[in-house]
Parts: sequence; C-alpha cells; structure tokens
Amino acid sequence: MREKKAESQKLVAARVHRVVAGLFMLGALGSCSNTEGVNFDLPEKAGKAGSVRAVENRVMAGQGGILAESGFNDQSGIHGNPVPNSPFAFGITVDKQGIGEAGWDMPWQRLGGPDDRAPVSTEYVYEGDGAVKLFADNVFGTSLERAWTRIVPQVRIDVYVLVRPAAEMMGNAVHTAAGGEIAARRVAYWHIAGNGEVRVFDKVAQREIPTGFSTLPNEWNKYSMILDSEAQTWRFLFNDKPFESPRVLVYITPSNFVDRVNLSAVGTLTTYVDAVRISVARKETDGK
Repeated sequence: MREKKAESQKLVAARVHRVVAGLFMLGALGSCSNTEGVNFDLPEKAGKAGSVRAVENRVMAGQGGILAESGFNDQSGIHGNPVPNSPFAFGITVDKQGIGEAGWDMPWQRLGGPDDRAPVSTEYVYEGDGAVKLFADNVFGTSLERAWTRIVPQVRIDVYVLVRPAAEMMGNAVHTAAGGEIAARRVAYWHIAGNGEVRVFDKVAQREIPTGFSTLPNEWNKYSMILDSEAQTWRFLFNDKPFESPRVLVYITPSNFVDRVNLSAVGTLTTYVDAVRISVARKETDGK
C-alpha cells in the first residue's frame, strides 16, 4: 500500500512539474498574441529550445475546439466503437476506464467507496449507450475524477446530469496537487440540492448562492463552468443559459491552472452523469 501511494505521489509531482514548466515557458513567449491553445504539458527531457518550439506549435494547433470528451459508452455515442467493452464496460466501476479516449491525461478515477461505486450503467442515458451511476453513503463519499492533457488559460467544462428524486451532487473544477483532498484543490463548484435548486459557491459571500435555475427529477440538464485562470474568475451556465451573478465569481482556491473535473455524490441517493466535455473557452464572450 505504501509503495502504491508513493508511486501515486510521484505521478502527481511529475504532472505538477510539467504544468509549472509550461506556465514558465508561456511567459517566455510574450510575443505570441494568442496562447489559448498552448500545451503546457511539456516533455520534461526536452531542452529549452525544444520546449519553446513545443509551446509555439500548440499556439496554432490548439486554438478553440474540444480538448477532451467522454461519453461512458461502448458501442454507440461519443467514442463508441465496435470493439466490445471499449472504451467502457457496463456493470462495473468507472475506475480505470476510458482508455483510448483522446485528450485525457489518464483514465477515470473513482475516489472513495468500495468497488461497486460509480458503475457504468445503461439505466439512464443522455447520449450513446452508457452513463455513470453515482451515489455515496453516510460513511464514505464517492466521486469520479479525470485530468485532461492540454491546459489552457480559459477552459469550459460541460456535464450532463440527471438526478433521481431528492438526490444531490456537486460538480467541481479542480487542479492537480499533492494531498488529494477535493476541497484543497477546488477552484469552483456547482451544487444540485435535494429540492432541485441549483447553487454555486460565492467566495466573496462565503456561502452557496441560488442561481435561479432548478431541475426536476429524472430529467437531463447541462451544467457548465467557464473558468479563467488568468483573471481567477469563473461563470456558471445551465443549459447554456448564463447565471447572472450579483457579483463576479472568483476562484475559491487561487490557482494558475485548472486541469481536472470532479463529480461528487452528496448523500445516498442516485444521480447519473453523461457526456463530459472539456473545451477551450472564448474569453469574456463564451456562453453569452
């Protein structure tokens, strides 16, 4: 167990190192007018000139568009293909699944709870033939999390969610860091309450505030966050309609980058998650 934990810490440390290196190199490229598509995940063994070229190549190649997608599917839908149980197998936990889906830095991780938690399911599906069934208990929390590869200053996270009656869940934008606790890595989140009310956390008010949006049980809705790590601010959208916040929403925990999505069960009732998309955001205009 200690060896596995040590190896995990090494992987996290290596990714943080690459992120910091990428941010540094981006600063060295001040002559670039648009750096939205830069790949911050640089080869560690490349020399300075090679690293600069790697960044420059991504400036043009990565402007706009989808960075990563996951549909939890097997045969149809996002990344569905004729190969059985690929990229997802139904009826088992989502943990370590999704191999082969482009744009991701790792497979999905299940955090917390036993192996029956967060299974890939066909019970309620938004698109394709699969989704993830998410629930916890009164002792162990459960969430699913995944990091994407290309880190950009402005990023958009879209997730489709269906809640069963009185169920709750949270959508978190997080970053890679040692330690692993969600709260310490979280820069923003939305929360579906048991009564269907949709809330976001307002750091200035130091509490969750209502968005005016709500969901009914057993219906799919799209939940989106647009995050600007340069300005340290973010916005929330419900079915692509922006939440008009009374004040600018700022990062809960300051961070120079966001590279992970975490979807967390709240309580023992069930929610379903589908069609996760990470994309480059158009600064100040996306979603308006």
